[in-house]
Amino acid sequence: QQQQQQQQTLQQPRMPARAKEEETQQQPRERHQHQLGRVEPAEAEVPRLVGGNLTGCQLVGAVAIILNVHCARAGRVVPSKRGERPSPFHSPCEPELSIRDYLMQIRKLLRCSRECFVLALVYIDRLVERCPDIAISGLTVHRLLLTSVCLAAKFQDDKGEDNADYARAGGLSTKELNDLELLFLKRIDWKLHVSQKVYEWYRELACMVVSGA
Repeated sequence: QQQQQQQQTLQQPRMPARAKEEETQQQPRERHQHQLGRVEPAEAEVPRLVGGNLTGCQLVGAVAIILNVHCARAGRVVPSKRGERPSPFHSPCEPELSIRDYLMQIRKLLRCSRECFVLALVYIDRLVERCPDIAISGLTVHRLLLTSVCLAAKFQDDKGEDNADYARAGGLSTKELNDLELLFLKRIDWKLHVSQKVYEWYRELACMVVSGA
C-alpha cells in the first residue's frame, strides 16, 4: 500500500519541457568557468533558494524515492544488450549501496545544503531530456547523483570543497569525477541557473512524496 501511494504521488503531471526551456531562456546566459574543478557563477549574485519545511533527511528520502521509481521503470538491462552504447555515467555493475544511503553519505561528508538535492533533481532531468542515450537506472543513478550534487553545491553553496572531496565522498577517483562533471556541463549547455518557479515545482514534488510516504 505504501508503494502504491508513492507511485500515485509520482504520477503527477510533469512540468512540460517547453515550460522549462522558456524559464531558462528568460534568464541571461550564465558564464561559467571550468577551472581546477570549480564552477564560477555568473556575475549576478545567485538568489538564495529556500528548501521549505522538509528536514535534510526527509528531502534525501524524497529524492531517493523519486529516483528509485525511475530506476524501476528503466529496469536492470545492461545498455549493450538493448543495442545501446553505455555512457560514461554507466557503472560496470550496479552499486550495492542504496540511493538513499548514498545520498546520506554525500550529505554527511560534504554538508551540502538542502537546496542542493532539489537542484540535483533539476539538473538530472535537464540531462536526460537532452540526452536520450542516458537513462536513470541502477547503473547510472549513483554517478548522475554525485555529479549533479557536486555541481549544485558549487553553484549554490560555494563552500570551497574541491573535486577530490566530492570524489572521495562518492567513491570515485578525482579524474573520473572531473570527466563526468565536464561531460555533464557540456550536455546541459552549462545551464546551472534554476528559476524560482522551476525550483518550487520540484520542491513541491518532494513535499508530496514525503506526505504520501
